[in-house]
Amino acid sequence: MLLDLFFLKALLAALMLACIAGPLGCITVWKGMARFGETFAHVALFGATIAIIGGLLPGIGMIFVALFLAILLPTLATHTRLPIDSLLGIIAPSSVALAIILAQQTKLAIDFEALLFGELLATTTSDLTLIALGIVLIFSMFFFLWAPILLDILSRDLTLSEGIPIQLYDIIVTAALGFFIAIGVRVAGLLLINAFLVIPASCLVILSRHTSLARSPERMACGAIILNSACVLVGLAVALLADIPAGASICATLFITFCAISAFAR
Repeated sequence: MLLDLFFLKALLAALMLACIAGPLGCITVWKGMARFGETFAHVALFGATIAIIGGLLPGIGMIFVALFLAILLPTLATHTRLPIDSLLGIIAPSSVALAIILAQQTKLAIDFEALLFGELLATTTSDLTLIALGIVLIFSMFFFLWAPILLDILSRDLTLSEGIPIQLYDIIVTAALGFFIAIGVRVAGLLLINAFLVIPASCLVILSRHTSLARSPERMACGAIILNSACVLVGLAVALLADIPAGASICATLFITFCAISAFAR
């Protein structure tokens, strides 16, 4: 009975994260921000380390550092005139290096493995509450900003000519991405969170070129949610039957799905 409760909490948490990641991942891929998830994952390690040193919960540090990066990155891109990819390539390894140095110098035993791979079967009620809050906030953002975000993806010049404050929307979307990573890393781990964002959206991009199932942005976003959720169900079932880590099992299921769709679309 206790195992059933742990499994149900893990299933609910993974499905809620899958729902958030569907449309958010599509926006990330459409805007060419696939590396953002990876960079935020590295920055989140640094934020978690600072929080632990300060006696706070790791997730708090992740949220604040991710939000800080969301605001800082557009400013850095403007002042340095470097491509976003270059800035991400600088920030990601530097964040991990700083996290490791801080952890070693303060003699704190920080479980980086848990941050990378998560503890899905150790999901608590407070974790579920925080993820539910994330769903409310991020889906509220989609409700109010979906149209201007899509317009910006189609034509940034047209968006600017309409007087839409797209730089503010960029910060909001990037902050939502950082917030999602911060609330999901505790249970799902950084690797699975990044897989949730990039793999289903990429699968739908491939399908949109060959079928009519994902021809509209809304269909793609819904399709990413369905694909994420299906991989969660299959991955957790395999993890339970084969006694393997849940997060790794879901990641592997997502990758196999991507390979199958890529082969089908050839």
